[in-house]
Amino acid sequence: MIVYKYLMKKDLLDFKINGTIYLNTLCNLRSEKEPIRDELEGIRRLAVSTGNEISSCTEEASKKGQFILLLPNVYMQVADAFVFCTSLKLDDRLGKKWGYDSYYKITDPMQFAETVYWNLNKYVSLRGFMIGKVKYRSKDGFIETKDKNRVLQNYPINYWDFCFTKPEKFSYEKEFRMVFVLEHTKEIKPLLLTCLELEKSCKC
Repeated sequence: MIVYKYLMKKDLLDFKINGTIYLNTLCNLRSEKEPIRDELEGIRRLAVSTGNEISSCTEEASKKGQFILLLPNVYMQVADAFVFCTSLKLDDRLGKKWGYDSYYKITDPMQFAETVYWNLNKYVSLRGFMIGKVKYRSKDGFIETKDKNRVLQNYPINYWDFCFTKPEKFSYEKEFRMVFVLEHTKEIKPLLLTCLELEKSCKC
């Protein structure tokens, strides 16, 4: 499998010479510039009904017998992690949409991710990593319960599902990502990692 990393030409040169890559984070992706920003990165939005909500409607909707149930939104999110984003799609228009003017091929994504993992682990304690295609579907859910707090406390969280799911509006990206999870939950920021061995699994 081949995936493509889009970036600026100056950053491509830095990668060729020094093996430098930029690792983003789930939290930072929520505030990135458009069209990269995904406010629900690593988050699922749940509408919770306890059966006590009030229905609302506009005058026009009322005539049609249409009502909207006012439900509070609850946001479930996973601990932050480092993310390296690539695409299965080679298309200059895609790079330009993100503001990039170059790219390189990753010919062995697993070897690339393993190399990143072992080098990143020298600076921050990691629990593991996973690579794969991003799934595009709604991140909204619905829960009907009489005991909201109990249900939310026991809500099943699949960490990897939260990390590899994005809203359908991003499906044009055909994203393939690598996620590196910390051993212990802590605040992290995007960083530059230098590793010359990465070139072995790439073609520039």
